[in-house]
Amino acid sequence: MSNKALIYVVDDEPTIHELYTCALESADFASKCFFDGKSMFKALKQELPDLIILDIMLDEMDGFEILELLRNETDTKEIPVIVISAKGEEINKVKGLNLGAADYIAKPFGVLELIARINANLRKRANRTCSN
Repeated sequence: MSNKALIYVVDDEPTIHELYTCALESADFASKCFFDGKSMFKALKQELPDLIILDIMLDEMDGFEILELLRNETDTKEIPVIVISAKGEEINKVKGLNLGAADYIAKPFGVLELIARINANLRKRANRTCSN
């Protein structure tokens, strides 16, 4: 088993998957990309990630619904979720954060900023785990 942090990505754009995979691997993270919430929830039964990157505008189940489900499950409620969405309006950011997102980034985003925010959220989670 790898000691790299595992990041799950849920986004319905194949080109975005490539961007995430390259960026995360170059930052020494392991990653798995999913096109929808259903496939991610199936994977969660096998392996829990250290962090989830979640798009909002998805078919069938949107990112807000996915986030609510993650927060209502014992196994996933503590996993940091970074929402990344073209919905950059304040009302959407507030909704995502109020539903339990650890962070919210509007598209387009900078890869270096994304990596920094991932690292910050992983540090916060590690600090909470150590203090409990």
